[in-house]
Amino acid sequence: TALAWLRKARTTPWALYLNLQATHFPYSLAEGSERPYLPDEPDWSTFTYLRYARADRDAVINRYDNALAHVDRQLGRVRKFLEDSGQLDNTLVILTADHGELFFDRDMVTHGRTLYDIESRVPLVLRWPGHFPAERRDEPASHLDIMPTVLDALGLPPHPSWQGQSALVPTPADVGKKAIFMNIQGLRFADGAVCWPYKLMIDRTARQPHLYHLANDPEEQVDLVEREPAIAEKLTRTLSNQ
Repeated sequence: TALAWLRKARTTPWALYLNLQATHFPYSLAEGSERPYLPDEPDWSTFTYLRYARADRDAVINRYDNALAHVDRQLGRVRKFLEDSGQLDNTLVILTADHGELFFDRDMVTHGRTLYDIESRVPLVLRWPGHFPAERRDEPASHLDIMPTVLDALGLPPHPSWQGQSALVPTPADVGKKAIFMNIQGLRFADGAVCWPYKLMIDRTARQPHLYHLANDPEEQVDLVEREPAIAEKLTRTLSNQ
């Protein structure tokens, strides 16, 4: 287990990658795990990754929330061990996720078919007292920024091939100058770019572009691709040059 590994590694520098999968379909928990949100049993004859009955939506959300609560408890155990062993403030902690989840949002379930924010926007928390300031940053960021940030905090240069930017670099006055790229390949194929406040998504499967103004339309309901052709074209070039 992670805690057993930490006990062995507590006297030397170490790195631990902890991948908690409970919140991935079908949101399974070990026998005996706490389940504060009930009911959480869907109709298993129709509960699949691609679709399930809309009538099961509340039960599935409860199931997901139980899995999320389980993940939170495990993270709490790791944090408590670090705190009790005096290592917490000398440990760089990075917390993030790989995607969001749909529960009949846009009439879809699970994930892997869109680049809308409800799927592509995830938490990113970094904690290392004395190295990272205690602040909340409201600006676009990417997983590509994580490794440049870590090396910057360690006083090391980034690899020349890395595309991300250290979060320790002061926020530019115009955050829209920084492009954030995204991609899905699997059930559908799509590419996207955010140059705040605009977001372009190109659905390669349907061969259809979409453009949204995230500041004015965070739910991505108003497609501006025909109203703002110049911006769509500029972002298309930005995406093509990446």
